Amino acid sequence: MFLSLLTISISLFTAGVHYSTAHLGALHTQEINGAAQNIFGRPNDPEVRQGRASRTASQAIDEVEDALAKANSARNATPPRYRDAELTYGFTARLNPRDPRPLMGLANILYDQKQFAAAAKFYQEALTMVTSMASFGGATLRGELNPGEQRSMASELRVYFGISLLETNDFKNAQAQFERAIKSEPTNARWHALFGYSLLKQGVKPDAVKALQEAVRLDPGNSDYQQLLQSAQR
Repeated sequence: MFLSLLTISISLFTAGVHYSTAHLGALHTQEINGAAQNIFGRPNDPEVRQGRASRTASQAIDEVEDALAKANSARNATPPRYRDAELTYGFTARLNPRDPRPLMGLANILYDQKQFAAAAKFYQEALTMVTSMASFGGATLRGELNPGEQRSMASELRVYFGISLLETNDFKNAQAQFERAIKSEPTNARWHALFGYSLLKQGVKPDAVKALQEAVRLDPGNSDYQQLLQSAQR
């Protein structure tokens, strides 16, 4: 009788330990993912060239800029008018098929609606278009992005592409996008944090800690970076 009671007590104790460990693990994961979601943020609208001087200097096509602004407004409406935004971004793409910004806009509205795999495809397509421009020596035709715009947009697209991949649990390919973005802008704390998070989700803790330490060094006041770093160090 005594042995039976002892066996039951041990079993209950073991079950309790397993439950506590699993519960703590789940809470830890929730903390990590919660901090990461704050870092993910909402993708910025594709930039519209504002003002006559800016449009003249960049040889912008007025119809493209006006349509892009209209599509951005539909996305940012309360509530968002995603169908209007989709149609207008598509119209803008037809106005200038060499402009990657409408593709970025289409990716954004898919991301907003949590269609992350589809968003990733559009971000990748826009990124391919931008990098193809750069490989041919920059803008040569009316309405194209200038070299500075190309570099800035390429980095931005890599990050949004990477975040979309994170949302589909494709951590390895997301890591590659953040690495490329960091090479172009090594002092961007957010990109180091995203890089660290992608490593953390793969279980590569030492490298994740280094990346997150760099994010905290660059932006010591950011509590989300600090929380991710603390999680990686546990």
